[in-house]
Amino acid sequence: MTIQSETNNVAKETIEILKYFDSKFLSKISENFLKELTQLAKDSNLEVKIDKNKKLKEQEISDETKSLISIMYYRYFATEEEKKDIIKIWNNNEKLYQKTIKEEYNQENLFKKKNKVNVNDKDISTRRN
Repeated sequence: MTIQSETNNVAKETIEILKYFDSKFLSKISENFLKELTQLAKDSNLEVKIDKNKKLKEQEISDETKSLISIMYYRYFATEEEKKDIIKIWNNNEKLYQKTIKEEYNQENLFKKKNKVNVNDKDISTRRN
């Protein structure tokens, strides 16, 4: 999947989710941002199904869409106190991510095999002259 098609799909999922938000809530979002999302969503072939009986985190949408919605919430709706809490969560998530990357690409672990490969004797052929 190309970056452009992934961007279009995120835009489409986001637009579909926003249809369930109240208009007073949506009025806080920049019109230009919404127009851009709508334009990007037009180029998506993704079929989005939203179950209004499920919470956002339970929806079958991409992590990128969830991230975009969290950024929108931070930018347009969150109080100053909520913004502080969100920043703490994002910083903790980044620390965990960096720790995982550091462990995964640690020089001592880099060339260790994670999975043992079993070789069946029948699959090995030897040549004798």
